[in-house]
Amino acid sequence: MPRHLPPSTQSPTTLEDALPVDAFFRLLSLFSRKGWPHHAPNGEDGEDGVHPVFDAFCRMTARLHNQERELVLKLAEDFLWKTLGDYGFLCSSALSKVDMPTWNNASRIFFVPLVHPKDLDKGKSGLELPRIAKLHAVPSIQGLQTAVQNRTLHCLESMEALARRWGERNGALIVFFDDFMGTGESALSAIEHYRTEVAVESDTVIVVVLVGMEAGVYDVSHKACSVYTARTVQKGISDNPSLDSTDKQAASEIMREIEQRIRVSRKHLFGYGSSEALVALENTPNNTFPVFWTTTEVGGHSWPAPFPRAR
Repeated sequence: MPRHLPPSTQSPTTLEDALPVDAFFRLLSLFSRKGWPHHAPNGEDGEDGVHPVFDAFCRMTARLHNQERELVLKLAEDFLWKTLGDYGFLCSSALSKVDMPTWNNASRIFFVPLVHPKDLDKGKSGLELPRIAKLHAVPSIQGLQTAVQNRTLHCLESMEALARRWGERNGALIVFFDDFMGTGESALSAIEHYRTEVAVESDTVIVVVLVGMEAGVYDVSHKACSVYTARTVQKGISDNPSLDSTDKQAASEIMREIEQRIRVSRKHLFGYGSSEALVALENTPNNTFPVFWTTTEVGGHSWPAPFPRAR
């Protein structure tokens, strides 16, 4: 039998040392059901042919107490993991929900990242979405390609480029793209900048998001403009339909204990804005429970997050 190491200090070097047999096979089953890779052919992506995400999941769950491990495995059932290779399909899914009159009523169409100028140098993972949408999504949607062909579609790198190069536009459709919407704060800030510095009166504005938290999407839709998502997700514990109120309270307490031990900062408790997200994209949103992405040092070793967040 694999040995159990102290959860707060262990740093296993092999999967056999890391995890009880039953938990290991539960993870194998989880990855299989969700279509996640657990095996890297010829060791290309990880040691001994093990995919690095699967390896990290094993190491992470091994460092949790039994109740903590049960909670994390339960939350993982609802976890949404999409990579850059999925962005074209997700763009198509979101764009297909925009009604045709919205496209047909525009004189020109602009695809623009939904990023405030002050955040452009932070390497936001949604910056490539306008190009991905044009190349992969537009041709796949019946009717949209024709609508676009009858108008000029511009992919721009920023809303500042829109103001600088197309300040005299008339009757344009501005489509803002982002890969994730959490609390909606960043989106509202970017849209407010657009309204005060870039907008012209005849613009029509919509936002297209690959994955959005239900609360954030609702907030932006009611305060700013229509939001179209490929996937809309809820809070992992508070909105979990499989947990009653007592279970939710217990799960929240267990998560607090985990986050205290792995030294999560106050602003990221339960994810930024207490979002309780269960999402990993090209970059993991900070709205996701930090147990899945933080790499803080715990017990002399970095926390083995399966979806470490790029800084």
